[in-house]
Amino acid sequence: MRISVIKRKIVNVVLLNIAFASAHLYADSALYKPCAVCHGDKAEGNAALSAPRLAGQNAAYITEQLHNFRSGKRGIHADDVLGQMMAESVKKINDQDIQRLGVFLAKLPEEKVDSTEGDIQRGRQIYADNCLACHGVDGRGVTPLYTANLRILSAAYIERQLEAYRNGWRGDHEWGTTRSKGMRAIVSQLKDESEIADLLAYLTH
Repeated sequence: MRISVIKRKIVNVVLLNIAFASAHLYADSALYKPCAVCHGDKAEGNAALSAPRLAGQNAAYITEQLHNFRSGKRGIHADDVLGQMMAESVKKINDQDIQRLGVFLAKLPEEKVDSTEGDIQRGRQIYADNCLACHGVDGRGVTPLYTANLRILSAAYIERQLEAYRNGWRGDHEWGTTRSKGMRAIVSQLKDESEIADLLAYLTH
């Protein structure tokens, strides 16, 4: 009899945990809903809007970038129209919801992006020389460094961000973060378009 009571309690605890997790998942899905307008229902991204894929992105990176948009460290350059739109859209998101969004999106499944043409082996070396220290051996980012998972991003989006760094939309004003300024310095070394094409080929292969 006692064993049956214990088993019933264990089952109740398990069911409560499942219900709690489901409730959180539903709440976080609802929290993401406004983002889906640009980033897609499954956070798959939208090439037409230059909105990146968020599913499978690192939680630390997402949360930091949302804080940067909200505080004016990103998305304030006059030529960065899309960045300004993003900054405006996150103004009212509080710290707790930013954290929840990061965790929710990081748990969504990754999908392989379309590959691009280029010299993959040369791109691998360019990545090793310029990107590996911050984005990790496999290009999926390093949590303590708040770096992005590059493997889930389209070549078009990565190229646009490289251009943003090069043109000073990111990492070139008094509010820019130390990391964004460091990234701009690295990107400035990639002046040959063939280098960028090969780097993108490696990241999307």
